[in-house]
Formats: sequence, C-alpha cells, structure tokens
Amino acid sequence: MKLVVPKLLRDVCIQNRYDDYVSFNVVSSSGRKIATYNQSACYADVMEGTNRKHDVRCLPLLNDGDYFTPLSNNVFNQWCRLCAKHGLMAKDTKINDKQECLFKRGNVNTMYAGLCCYRWSQNQPAIPWLVVRILKQNSKIHFYQALQYALHKYVTNTNHSFLPYSIGDAGWHCDLDYAIPAANILVSVLTSWFFKEPPETAKNGSVMESIEAYWIKLGFTPPDMGVGNKNKPFHLKSINDVLWDGWAALFDVKPEKDTLIETYTRIKENR
Repeated sequence: MKLVVPKLLRDVCIQNRYDDYVSFNVVSSSGRKIATYNQSACYADVMEGTNRKHDVRCLPLLNDGDYFTPLSNNVFNQWCRLCAKHGLMAKDTKINDKQECLFKRGNVNTMYAGLCCYRWSQNQPAIPWLVVRILKQNSKIHFYQALQYALHKYVTNTNHSFLPYSIGDAGWHCDLDYAIPAANILVSVLTSWFFKEPPETAKNGSVMESIEAYWIKLGFTPPDMGVGNKNKPFHLKSINDVLWDGWAALFDVKPEKDTLIETYTRIKENR
C-alpha cells in the first residue's frame, strides 16, 4: 500500500519548541516530593546522579512566550499507549489529564526511553502527532517505522535520544563512533527487539550503547549500520521507503541475524 505522507506543518501548523528543556519532580515511592527541576537541560540527575533511585513525575511545559503547539490530550494519550505497547514506557507509568507522567523506578533502559518519549511530547509535539497520524492512516505499518520517520523529520539533538535518527541524511549519537543513515531500517527492527526484554542496567550508563551491544551480540557489526555500507541489506533508498507497510513483517521474525536477512531479501524481491 502506498502511503501519502502527511504534510505536517502545512496541514495543522504543529509547532515545536526551539529548545528541549524538561520540567519534573523527583518523588519517593510513597509520593513525597524530594526535588523539583524546572526548565532543566536533561535527566542526568535522575539517571546517573543523586536521585537515580527515586521515581520521576514529568510535568508539561508552560507556554511562556515561546510559541509551540501543545498536544491534545487525545493525541498525548494515544502516544503514551503506543509507547507502552512497544516497550518504550513501563506498563505501570501513570498519566493524568494534565499530561503529567509518573515514571516508577525500574528498568533503567525502559525508564530513559519513556523520559525521552515524554520530552518529545512536550518539546517536539510534531513527533508523536505524526506517529499517531501515520498509524491511523495505515495500521499495517509498525510503530517503529513511523517513529523512525518522525525522528528523522524533527530530532535535532540525538544526545537526548536512545536512537541515532535525526534531521539529515545520517544521524550521529554521542555514544556511537559512526553515523547511521536515516533510511537504515535495521536499527529500528533491532531496537524493537531490544525493548521486548531490555537488560536491567544500561551499558556504561548509556541506553544507546546497550542497544548497540545487543545488535553486536546478534552478529550485526557497526559497519553493517554505518553510512559507508549503503549497498548492504536494510539500507533503503530514502526515508519515505521506511513507511512501506511490507517492511512490518521484519519486526515479527525470530530475533536471529540469518532469519532477519532471509526475510528482508524475500520481502525486497517480492516488492
């Protein structure tokens, strides 16, 4: 099925913020507020610092003169449900009608992914809006395909992400030594597998390094991913090709390198 990609800004004028600051409270397991962070640059203190053992209540940003378009509660709730369904938010994450999210302390990889997804909902609402819109238009597309496309369109700071996809032909991440082509669907497939059963701890404190270690364990080396190997499997011609619903079958195969390559080859030949 051919997908007509939504022309986001022209259709609904979704406006992202110019920064990606976050506001949140650090809370105890009983709900007692321990610390407050307003307009903080990152989540480092709750991931690696003094408050790394406590829960986090994320708070929506006020529209304080910096024009941006807040998500409707309907889209925000759909976004959170999709993230939880696909392993990017813990099942016990609590949200309310004020678009606050309480992240209970647990698996560090899942928690950081959830914090990133919340950040996007507040600072780059075009990302969740576009993912929800694409999946509504074609339910055969896998969530991670839509996410890859949206991240490529709107992410400018991959250091505040668990994936290397960003604006441009290739994305860089501070914890990788090489760039990932925007249309490399392999990273999305392996990330979807990773978050089905993520390890409890992050390698060197980095979720991106944990994901990289996972794909290396499966036999995919960094050169399989990098920009210098665009003729290898999984490197598609353009970012729009990522949204072909035929690729969705890749996300359901057994997590083995040979099986994945065989499935990719068969799908490509029958396209």
